[in-house]
Amino acid sequence: EPTECTKQACVSGQYYYIDEAYYRCESSATLVPVMSRYCAYNENVIINFPLALTDEFPDKIKQAMEGIEKNNNSTAVVSRRGKNYLEAVSGIFTNCTYNVEETKSTFDLVCVNNYVAVDESTDEVKICSMEQLGYVECMEDEENPEKCNVSAALSRLSLSVMSVVMATLFCILFQYHN
Repeated sequence: EPTECTKQACVSGQYYYIDEAYYRCESSATLVPVMSRYCAYNENVIINFPLALTDEFPDKIKQAMEGIEKNNNSTAVVSRRGKNYLEAVSGIFTNCTYNVEETKSTFDLVCVNNYVAVDESTDEVKICSMEQLGYVECMEDEENPEKCNVSAALSRLSLSVMSVVMATLFCILFQYHN
């Protein structure tokens, strides 16, 4: 019986969890095992858990997915532009540790996409954002009061910061040519 395969794209620089191991996307479709050179202890990274392998998800990811569906009326699946991207649940992880003897990497979970939590020090409701690599302010969804969304203020802020950076670079290049 013939089988049909479709090459799936991954997001360059992001990590993927497959068969109890972590891989880094080197180009749009090449996954390489996470070795010590890709392991930075204090760095936050995005790790994707392909939906086709849901049965293999670590318990923490499964529990977070259930909590997101139940408490935020949402999912942890990240929508990517383009149909050939590997559908995945994404999370922010930190403290990569590489065990040379076992040739295996481990990470600490920060949060899973769309997971909502209450900041104990401020009592503010926060939501996990892939773009911001961690928890950010949560805004109530007007169309769905049971759902929390990433605050739009952060998107506008990062856009304005990017505008300042671009304007500065433009000015420097302009001055350099004159």
